[in-house]
Parts: sequence; C-alpha cells; structure tokens
Amino acid sequence: MPGVVKSGGDPQVWSGYNTAQLNQDSDDMDASYKDSGSYDEKTIHTMSKINGSYEELSNQGIYVNGASESFPISDTVRPTAIKDINEQKPLEIQHITFGYLPFSALITRLVQDTFNSLDDMVNSMADLPMPLINGVGGSNLSQTNIQKKMKMLGFCQERRAQLIKVLVLSQWSRQAESISKVIDMRVWLDGQRRLYDDACLWMGELKRILGPVKVPDTDLLSALEPLSLGKASWLPDLGYIPEESSPQQLLDIFRTLNTQLAIRLNLYERLPVLFRDYSIKDGRATFRIPEEFEVDLSIADEDRSSQFFFIDLRFLFSPTSSLLLEGWLRDQIEGRINHILCHEGLEGCSQFLH
Repeated sequence: MPGVVKSGGDPQVWSGYNTAQLNQDSDDMDASYKDSGSYDEKTIHTMSKINGSYEELSNQGIYVNGASESFPISDTVRPTAIKDINEQKPLEIQHITFGYLPFSALITRLVQDTFNSLDDMVNSMADLPMPLINGVGGSNLSQTNIQKKMKMLGFCQERRAQLIKVLVLSQWSRQAESISKVIDMRVWLDGQRRLYDDACLWMGELKRILGPVKVPDTDLLSALEPLSLGKASWLPDLGYIPEESSPQQLLDIFRTLNTQLAIRLNLYERLPVLFRDYSIKDGRATFRIPEEFEVDLSIADEDRSSQFFFIDLRFLFSPTSSLLLEGWLRDQIEGRINHILCHEGLEGCSQFLH
C-alpha cells in the first residue's frame, strides 16, 4: 500500500524542483521536440520529474509514493541516482613508483665506473717493472708483458659482462610499461587479500567479544512456580540447606563436643607445656597462658587424627584493645593458625602464639 506524504517547507519548491526550474525544463523539451520530432531519454526523464511535481501541486501538497498514473515510467527511464552509480568509473589502481630509477642514470654510472676502472688499470700496468736484456726492453713473451695482457683481458671481460646486462635491461625496458601494470595489479591484489584477511579476523574477534554479551531468553515457565510458591516440585531436594536446629539439639551438640574434646586431650593428644592449663566449655577448649593470651580451639570430626580449628583469641595483658583482633588482622591470624594446626598440631600453634 503506497504511503501518503505531505510536503512542507517552501511553497515554491516541490520534491526538490522549483517553479523556475520547471519552466526552464518545459522550454528545453519544446525545443527538443521541434528539432527531432520526438523526445530523447533525458527529456523523458525530465518530463517524469515535472509531471510528478505538477501532480503534487494539483494535490495541494499531498502525493502518493510510486509512479505517476499520467505518465508510466518504462524500463528505459531510470532514476538519475541509479544511472550515475552505474556509469561511475571504478577507482584507478595506485601506480607504484617506489624504488624505480631512470635507465639513463644506470648508463651514466656504468660509464663513470668503466672510466675509473680503466684509469686504475693503466696506472697499475705502468707500475709494473720492465725487465732489460742487454740494455733493450724485454720481449712480448716476458712475464711483465704477460701480466699486462692478462690485466687488460680481465678488464675487457668484466666490462663486457656489465654491458651485456645493460643490453638486457634496455630490451626489457621497452616492455617496462606492461611490467609496471603487472606490478601495480599484484600490489592491488595483495592489498585486497589483506583486506579480506583483516575482515575475517575482525569478524572472529567480534564474535569472541560478543560471546559474553549474549543473554538467553527468559524461561518464564520454569520461573513461574518458584517465584509464586517459593519452591518447585521438579527440583530435587539435595539436603544442602539443613533444617533449623532447636535449642535442645544445639545443647546436645555442645555436650558431645565437650565429651570428645575431653577424651582426645586426655588420652590421645600430647599437650605442649604452654597448653597444660586448659578448660572445656561450650564445645571448645580454651588454652590459657597467664598474662599473655588465651586461645579457643575446637574440632569438627570425631576422628582423633583430625585437626583442631581456631575459634577465638584474647589478649590477657594490659593495656590492650579488643579492636586489635578484628577485621583484616583477625582473618590473617585465623588462616595462619589453622594452617599450623593442620601441619604441626598444638605444638606448632603454641610456638607461633607464644
């Protein structure tokens, strides 16, 4: 169903076309028709825009999305934006010029190097001694002449190899334009391949980052019963939450602990000298060192080999403050004493506290 849109803004402007532009386009179309007897594609496209604009004017600022009924748009009439996109040329491939040297510079440097090498060779040949036989210079078969000829032959061979290389480069340079295009294409393809690789890496990284962000759908059916009744019939009771104990049960537990502590300390434990003064009450054994401290320990298992656990520590000297054994310091002392009780027993605990 087409939508209805009400035009607003300047009353002299409709859909991006003003009245002056409409009049100018009408005159251009009349001139085109007089010259050729028919309208070209550009003129037909202009007529479609004018037709739509006048239709909006006749509808008092209200028009319907879609093609105009008075002038049906054929396949040959396309919007200007789409036509411009289709006719737009692709971007040119970047031309690579880095590292290129002119061929003339190579020739100039080769000539200069040849001249310098020839000058060095002539000077080295002049330094060779010429042997004299009966006051006359040596023959062509003398050792000095042979060395000079070998130097000149070696120089010519070396220069010939260099000039052959330059000849090959000169023949290759006639096709340098085509080779340069191949190089540009190769660099462009490598760049496109890197873009594809970067896109794959980016998508994988995005998937990894968005993993923790995913929120599962709310299970309303499973949450309805626990939220309304406070329990769920389909959940098993594993007994992790113990039932609330009565005062009589708590009293029985304390009496059992007192009995087990008394049996263990009197029959199985080898008490250190500092821990000979102790008392058992409320499920804990209190070891007292006069004018120093008293520490409360207890057990959590009936097994006589199980360790003692730290309960409380109080200083007996003065002046002192109960705030010393609160917060972070108490947590550190509790953890350290439990560790010592596990590995060294009561002997290690007494040495650590004393």
